[in-house]
Amino acid sequence: MANARNNVTIIGNIPNLEKLSHAWVYKEGDGDKKSFARGLLSVRRSFKPKGEQYYPNDLIPFRVFGFTADYLDRNMTKDGSAVLAIAGNIQISDNYTKDDGSVVYGQPFVMVDDATILEGYAGDGAVAPSSSSSSSSSGKKAPFLNLGKKK
Repeated sequence: MANARNNVTIIGNIPNLEKLSHAWVYKEGDGDKKSFARGLLSVRRSFKPKGEQYYPNDLIPFRVFGFTADYLDRNMTKDGSAVLAIAGNIQISDNYTKDDGSVVYGQPFVMVDDATILEGYAGDGAVAPSSSSSSSSSGKKAPFLNLGKKK
């Protein structure tokens, strides 16, 4: 592996888009330009702070291009029930200067190489191998696909 030190795999929920509209933004490809999507993955922490009733969640930003972006936008539910597994690497966006002269510093995000819809599959009815863990809220089963870069 050329870059074995910068690999990340995360499983989490896409937040309810009616409550958090910027949790999923999709732009379809045009001509030579690939489709693009950016989103937030809500990931529950493994500990509960003392005195708290619930486990806190972190919102992890991610970006995805090409066929994987098309597939996710077309096939995942947008009501907060989608559970995704993403794999990729952590990158930091570029710094830039606004028109008023203020500098906006880059933020870390996950650049997705592979993505799988674990729950919340709203696709065309393709059926995965039978497994109760792959059932979605819509009753359909998500296909287990490697949607990342061709090797």
